Amino acid sequence: MTRTFHKMHGLGNDFVIFDAREEPLAMDEPLARAISDRKTGIGCDQLILLEKSSVADLRMRIWNHDGIEVDRPLIAGERPGEVVDFPGPRAVALGL
Repeated sequence: MTRTFHKMHGLGNDFVIFDAREEPLAMDEPLARAISDRKTGIGCDQLILLEKSSVADLRMRIWNHDGIEVDRPLIAGERPGEVVDFPGPRAVALGL
């Protein structure tokens, strides 16, 4: 599998971000764990998947390094805005 991703860090934590709005990515616990592994994968504290949303500008799903999907972002909330390119100044609505 070949995918473009962004790796970002903030406040001592690092994130791998996949933009799956145009090309869906089927993420599950084993794949999230494998990508997050620092020895055999990309390595990160949290993995973020950006998807299309019918009620917001985009949907953001987050997995911790152990592969478990989380309900609310604890440390990753500010990073997707740096990846997503929206024309003009405006607020971005995230569906979590």
